[in-house]
Amino acid sequence: MKGKVILGIVISLLFIYLSFFKPQFALLLSGQITGAFFGSPRIDIKELSEAMKSARLSFFFLIMGMLYLGWWIRAWRWRVLAMPVRKISSRLSFSAMMIGYLGNTILPLRAGEFMRAYVAAKRGNMAMSSSLAVVVVERILDMVMLLVVFGISLMVYPMPGVMKKAGIVTLVFTFAIIAFICLLLFAQDLALKIAGYCLKIVPQKISEKIMNIIRDFASGLDIFKKSEHYFMSIFWTLIMWGLYWAIIYVSFYCFDLISPNYPEIYKSPFSAALVILTITTAGIAIPSAPGAVGTYHGIALFGMSLFGVPSEIGLSYAILMHLANFAPMLTVGMYCMLREGFKLADLSSVARKKDSAEE
Repeated sequence: MKGKVILGIVISLLFIYLSFFKPQFALLLSGQITGAFFGSPRIDIKELSEAMKSARLSFFFLIMGMLYLGWWIRAWRWRVLAMPVRKISSRLSFSAMMIGYLGNTILPLRAGEFMRAYVAAKRGNMAMSSSLAVVVVERILDMVMLLVVFGISLMVYPMPGVMKKAGIVTLVFTFAIIAFICLLLFAQDLALKIAGYCLKIVPQKISEKIMNIIRDFASGLDIFKKSEHYFMSIFWTLIMWGLYWAIIYVSFYCFDLISPNYPEIYKSPFSAALVILTITTAGIAIPSAPGAVGTYHGIALFGMSLFGVPSEIGLSYAILMHLANFAPMLTVGMYCMLREGFKLADLSSVARKKDSAEE
């Protein structure tokens, strides 16, 4: 576990470094070590400060309001997904989700996902396995939606060659995973045989561990076999992702990006918002320090650069959007945790035990 935490911190630091500097490795040949790593700044601090001051705070607060609405929509979808197992209140669903966000923001290894399931199970009188299964189903829905959004992005915007090829490979790989999930749903024995055959190339100890994870995952998919809530789950998923796209679109107005000064966004702000949504959502999945510090900023900066936005404005955009997302998460998550009568130390301890057990 410590190795994963260290890796996440290292990756975050790397993204922070690349956000501020352009490495010139050719200078290493002449012994200019400092110049190679820090001699070519990407960001002018004074211009970054000016860009931050120019932000329209009215849109910033509007975005926070839209994000708050998005949390309630996500909580409502979680409640709908849990209905085949146990009916829980929308308040508990929201509280459990925000406590999970709190955990993901300040703890490593996305510990909040388990914390969320634990709170819902404890307060909603659910089996822990069922609560975790709902989290799994939710992640599957979001993964599929990310694929859909990514596919549309490829059609509406000419991505850089390398990124487009990597995206297509990821697309194919993910569809293969979805096909395997469907096989687990309707022909579980066959799916397990295929998995066992494919895992013959890895050591037996690792193979057995992966097979146990697959079996647990398959048992969690039983929720999908109860189809009465399919359409409502999909409906709220579409509403939620539509709202996410609208948030990105509105965020452009924070820095007046929908203007002739930025023709690539000005010509097609709707597709630009779709591309930024895809890039930032995928970027959050990269291992990082708690709260996606560094990785979110670097990915958002890269996304802005695709549309010719100066680095200082791109980084200002990333800083404000990260603040709009994570500052309210901390505040509301802490309030919900106290209201439900939990302590962060106890919840994090439970999450650590779960992680240790999986290892």
